[in-house]
This record gives sequence, structure tokens and C-alpha cells, in this order.
Amino acid sequence: MKDIKTLNFKDIKHFVSFVMREYNKLDFLNYEDIAIIVTASDAAAYVTEFIRCGMNIEELDVSAPDYDLYNNEYVIAISNLGIWCEKFKRDGKYFNVNGTIVYISGDANSKCLPYIKSDNVYSFDVEEDNEISESDGEYTVTIKTIITAIRTVVEIGNEPLSSAVSPLFTRSTIVPVYF
Repeated sequence: MKDIKTLNFKDIKHFVSFVMREYNKLDFLNYEDIAIIVTASDAAAYVTEFIRCGMNIEELDVSAPDYDLYNNEYVIAISNLGIWCEKFKRDGKYFNVNGTIVYISGDANSKCLPYIKSDNVYSFDVEEDNEISESDGEYTVTIKTIITAIRTVVEIGNEPLSSAVSPLFTRSTIVPVYF
């Protein structure tokens, strides 16, 4: 892997807008995609923003770190099919990430770098602390992740944006989002 350039963004919304512009340049006939590596505490916020931008949900496995005690990185992948999100470790070991472009959060553990198999790797930092005040126009977005079945329901206010299979057990993560 060659040197990694660091990109700086004002907030998650600006980062996602940048990634979506890069996404629109991809050659889907050649199966190009983008992978984003983020910390467990930030995964739901990034997924929420991509969904808000219109990404279809393919598969999401996002849990609150205090719920399942998983505190390592998540991989968010976007392609012409939609968005995926999964834990970056399986059975305690990182797996290879092969995105056409890979963005890795500056907060991610450097131990995952050898598992990134791409010629286009960028580190990124987001300046915000993700706190929203009342004057920022706060909306509550709920992502309900199913433990025993794959299902995600994303709601802004009371209007569902997407849903899939019926759950056997659910866990909710509440994430503030800028509009």
C-alpha cells in the first residue's frame, strides 16, 4: 500500500456528500464500489447519512457498542446495489477489504491497514463532535437492527424510509442527523 493522503471534513454530512460525488463517478459495469471504515461508535451515524442521501439498504449489521460489546471498526460498502454495513472483524480477526476506493477514519485502529487491498486508500477526519443543539434543527433517526433476522427500519419522524424481514428480536440505536 502506498502513502495514504488524509482528507478533512467539517462534519459527517460533508464527508458523505464528498463520497457520493465519487460514487457517481464509478464504473458499475466493472463492479466498482467504495468502502468506508469507521469506528463502532460512529457507524450508525454514517449509515444514517448515506440512507438520507438515497442509498438503498442491502444489508446492515450495526449494533450499539455497549449492547454486543463489539468496539472495533465497521466496514460500510456502497455500490450500485446499495449500502452494506458489517463488523470489520469476524471471529476476532480482520478480513480483507477490496473497495475500488477505501476511506478509513482517522479514529480507526491502524492494525486494520494491512487488510485493506486497494490502490486508492484515503484517511479522513471529521472535525465535528457530533453534538447537535436545539437550534441546529435536530431530527431523531432510529435504526432498529435485528439480531436474529436481517431487518432494518429507518425512520425520520414517523415516516419509514425502508424496511425488510420481520424481526424476532430488535435493538435500537438513536442517532442525531443534520438536515
